[in-house]
Amino acid sequence: MSYSVIILDDEPLIVSGISKSIPWEAENCRLVASSGDGLKGKELIDKYKPDILISDIIMPGCSGLELAEHCRKNHYKTKIIILSAYSDFHYAQKAITYKVSEYIIKPIDFDKLLQSIRTVVQELDAERRSMKAEPVETSRLTQPSVQMLFDIARHGDKALEQPGGGKRSISIHPGVVISVQFYNVPFELGDNVLPLMQGPFITGLNDAGYSLIRGSSDHQLLFLCDLTKGIDFETSRQRIVKKVGEVARGICQSRDMVCVVAVSGVYKDPKSLHKAYKENQSIIEESYFESRPAVLTSIQKRDESDHDAALTIHNVLHQLSNSNEGKLRQDYQQLCDHLESLRNREFAKHAFRELYWQATNMASQAGMIKKPDLRQETMNENFFADQKKVLSYLLEICGFLASGENIIGRLRILIDNNYHDPDFGLAQAAESLQLSGSYLSRLFKEKMNKNFTDYLMELRLERAKELLLHTDMKIEKIANKVGFVNHNYFGQVFKRVTGMTPRQFRQQQHPFAE
Repeated sequence: MSYSVIILDDEPLIVSGISKSIPWEAENCRLVASSGDGLKGKELIDKYKPDILISDIIMPGCSGLELAEHCRKNHYKTKIIILSAYSDFHYAQKAITYKVSEYIIKPIDFDKLLQSIRTVVQELDAERRSMKAEPVETSRLTQPSVQMLFDIARHGDKALEQPGGGKRSISIHPGVVISVQFYNVPFELGDNVLPLMQGPFITGLNDAGYSLIRGSSDHQLLFLCDLTKGIDFETSRQRIVKKVGEVARGICQSRDMVCVVAVSGVYKDPKSLHKAYKENQSIIEESYFESRPAVLTSIQKRDESDHDAALTIHNVLHQLSNSNEGKLRQDYQQLCDHLESLRNREFAKHAFRELYWQATNMASQAGMIKKPDLRQETMNENFFADQKKVLSYLLEICGFLASGENIIGRLRILIDNNYHDPDFGLAQAAESLQLSGSYLSRLFKEKMNKNFTDYLMELRLERAKELLLHTDMKIEKIANKVGFVNHNYFGQVFKRVTGMTPRQFRQQQHPFAE
């Protein structure tokens, strides 16, 4: 059965482009509806409960993030792909809160969109496989099958419901859930890593006298391990923790690969088995931040400080735009220390993706035609491998910017990063680039066919138009945000260039705005 898709965007060309550019049938999908209005989109979501939602972040009536929140509050299993004209990290943070699967910056790269669709289809396929259960007899059971044990672990009491009503009564031996995750896997091992590595765990625990039940998972080894009879639960659990630690260290002894094991609390019945499984999966999520073989038995306390990761990313990009390698390294390490303390894998991965995208955009602006590769040396890389890889990428771009190969490109980056500062002008730009103002002015006019002041003013007004159209921010605040100290002067300049006041411009597009 194919997966249903809804597209929501207030730009008809984008809806049409996505509809026609994606080979839906080949990707096991079917397009069931589309709209350019957020409120209509909410009705369509409630009607179809789509498997996949592709939505613009800013739309009339209801934003893409509000629709994502609506899906989560109603417990829809919809995979959400957000489209945005902004790379604002705060938007992305909010998207993570609502478990948005993908966040794509406009203009849309249709190859990237297709890859995102394939990613969520793979997730849906995996979820569909995990929901399939072997047929079981409807009579009362005393010992559950292996399939039923893992169905109970994943889905709780729902797995015990009988077709004719009522619930099965089963007996479960006390035990723990064990997950094993591998990072920095050599490419030559590829998809064979799980089959190859399960043997040492099964043999090691069986030889130690433990009964081990193996479950299926696409990305990790998964076991249920019975506790030893005749001793207290916690002692038995600690012995299991010690044994799996020995196996994990043995596997990684002569490899760069990192093996991390998560061991849940003890389960004794269906309810506690479901709780232990969920706990185990939360623990294994944090394995991304381990740099060496480890056994995790509880969720580590996260840093609750109000340190702003978005601000730190801005600092890193600022140092990159100024090609200041020393400060770039320092601010990047500060960001990574903060991400490690948060121990939120999806948040950390998004931060790395955001840095990569912004750095690539900056390199393009500066005229860097051949971009460096974001080299991936192993499969399923952990936090520290990702950290090293992204730093190497940033330093290559920093080296290009420092080389002075494209002065105008570097100047455009400076303008883009500082247009909101009312004190920024040709003199400040020339000082930053260590050039004379007169030389820079002549060079800019020669290459851009307009003078520096006109270019800066045009950029400020374009950013003001975006804010007028896509936010409900007061006009006075917009003026300040794009580099005008006096909002009356802003209004005069805006009208001289566009032929209408900022308020008239906003109302022409949105008649019910202020």
